[in-house]
Formats: sequence, structure tokens, C-alpha cells
Amino acid sequence: MDHWNQYWNSPGVLNSFAEGESNEGYRGTVHKTWQSLLSDLNKGSRILDLGCGNGGLALLATEVSDAENKSFKIEAADAASIDPVQQFQQQPAIAKKLEKITFHSDMPAEQLKFEDGSLDAVVSQFGFEYSDSKKSITEINRVLKKGGVFGAVCHNSNSAITEECRAGAEFIDHLLNHTPVFPLTEVILTLAEQAIPQLGDKGFQEYKIYRVQRNSVMWIIQTLRKQFNSAGHKVWLDEVEGRIQTVFNNLDSKHLTDIRRFLGFHYEQLNGQQKRIQEQANVALSEKDIEQLTSEFKTHGLNLNATEIALEEGVTGWLLTATK
Repeated sequence: MDHWNQYWNSPGVLNSFAEGESNEGYRGTVHKTWQSLLSDLNKGSRILDLGCGNGGLALLATEVSDAENKSFKIEAADAASIDPVQQFQQQPAIAKKLEKITFHSDMPAEQLKFEDGSLDAVVSQFGFEYSDSKKSITEINRVLKKGGVFGAVCHNSNSAITEECRAGAEFIDHLLNHTPVFPLTEVILTLAEQAIPQLGDKGFQEYKIYRVQRNSVMWIIQTLRKQFNSAGHKVWLDEVEGRIQTVFNNLDSKHLTDIRRFLGFHYEQLNGQQKRIQEQANVALSEKDIEQLTSEFKTHGLNLNATEIALEEGVTGWLLTATK
């Protein structure tokens, strides 16, 4: 869970749709899908955003509520430690909207702290599939009123984004655990801290030991490009090379302290990122998983409808709906 705590406590992260777009609300098909489902709910409905992260879906629910005069009461829960309003203090317009939502930190889907039959809808965007489905379905059924609605958009195991996650997780794991790129770069930093006071900034750049070690790191990265040569791997390789090159471009007396923090920060970021995208690939639902979920919902007298939807070009998901 620490890797999700790290993610959701990064300032300005609103959703987990794609880490490069995580500061944006939901768009396109995702937005239209949820707008349609939320618009069908009665005025005054009490809604729970399950696995809410920093409230991307809950925020969309407030927008629908305001636009259609629905007066929704919106709750949002996540197993991670979250504080969305605090994370968006630098974006006051978003923070003000988030203040309309009641957030519940450290509340997993398997242990919802709501009374029986107290919710009109339980919704989830890329959250439900991370839970223990047998336990979370039991909880969803318990907290929903008669006639209450469940809706979830989940990752699809056949989606391009799932393939990208598998490729990224494979590469980052190899980079961090089977190459000396980061340890050797840290050795170079230590060398710089010791040598620059004696050689000066320009002298260090010409220092033979530094040049040999720097070239070794860049050679390893170029070797990785040959080993991990798919389009999915290229994105990650470009990112890593850019981060390492930033270190080498700032090895001077003015930036040494900052650049050590920079390297440590990005190592931890990659480590957390690897765990998140590996988990995302693991929880993505296949047709067999959908069959299993249908059976589990039926155990509670709920008929699950599952439809594949195109979220954006090359990216598909599952839309799951059920009514109690």
C-alpha cells in the first residue's frame, strides 16, 4: 500500500488513468459513461466512490450534481492514506470542489464503515478490481439500499494500457534490481562531492575517472535499449536516460546537494511506479475473471452486466453494473 500512498500524496494527482495524465479529470468516453450513469440517479442520492484515490470520479459526481440540481451526498473511500483537499491546495478551484466530498482515508473496499442499506449508489473507476472481490461484493451488497446501483469501470487484461504496464514493470524491475545504473550514478555523485572542491567544476568534467564512469552508465543504458526494444519499453528508457542525463548535466558545486536529492527521489519514484503498474497489470480483468465475478454477484442475488468499452484509442475497459 505504500506505493499507492506515495502516488496519491503527490501534489496535483487526481486519477490513476495514466500517470502522465494524472493531474487531469476524466475525459472522453470515461466522462460520458459516468455522466450517463450519475444522471440516472435520483435527486438527493447518497453515492460512494470506492477506491477513490484523490477523488477524480467523486469530483465528476459533484459536477453532475451541480449541473443537474441533483443535491447528491458524495462519500469517497480508499484503502490508501489520502488527503485530497490538502494535495490540491495549490489549485484552489479544485480544492474548493473537493471540499464538498466526504473523504474516508484508510478504508478498504472489504471493510466499509457504512450502515446497512445506507447508500443509493456505489461507483468505482479503476478501484474495484484491486479488491478481494468476494469480500468487497459482500460489503457493496450490504451497504446498498434496495434498488441501489453498483457501477464500475475496470482495467481490461487485453487493453493496450495493460500491455504497456507489463512492459514497464518488466523493464523497471530489471533496471533497479539487475543493473548498476543507479548505484554507479550514486558512486559518481560521491566522487563529485570529493573531487569538485579540489578540481573545480570544469576540472571535474575533464577528470578521467569521472568520464569513464559516466560513459559506463550511458553504455549500460544503450545496452538496455537493445535488450528492451519494443515501443512500450522505449517510453520508459527515454524517461530513465533523461533523469540520469540531468544528474550528469548538473554535477557542479552549486547543484550537488540538490542533485543527490533528485537522484534519490527518482529512484523511489521508479520503485513505487514499478509496483503500481505491475499491480495494475495483475488486477486487469479477463473474460474468465468476468465469469467469476458474475457468479460471485449472483451469490448475493445481483445480476452483473459486463460490457467492454473503448476508453480511448487502443485502450479498453470493462463497464460493470448491477442493481440490488
